[in-house]
Amino acid sequence: MRRRKWLSRRAREIEPQSGLRTGQVDLRRGSVESLPFDSNAFDKAMAINSMQVWRDIGAGLREVRRVMKPAAKLALGFTAYSGQPKTELTETVAALGFLTPELVERGTWFCVLASKPDDAEPSATTASF
Repeated sequence: MRRRKWLSRRAREIEPQSGLRTGQVDLRRGSVESLPFDSNAFDKAMAINSMQVWRDIGAGLREVRRVMKPAAKLALGFTAYSGQPKTELTETVAALGFLTPELVERGTWFCVLASKPDDAEPSATTASF
């Protein structure tokens, strides 16, 4: 709870220099398992150093996929300090309906890049983890 208050206070402090005032940024509180956004709302989705603390990775990725538009891009980034294992990460992303997951490594960080299928493409959405 202390961290949430700090983040909210920090967002208000930087607000004059940010897009909050102009409506370019919309801050919302939520959980990855229940994102407070409409379906098919985003062209891109990104999470950095957070997936390793999601309660349910499968539910989180399905929810991220829900809010992404068809053919939208996904990036899951991790630093050496995240504790996120690389093993089976691309397989997990693929099993949850994302296309062409690719593991990219640079120095001590890595990420998985993938995309949501176009509406016309079949996908696997029933896998559970």
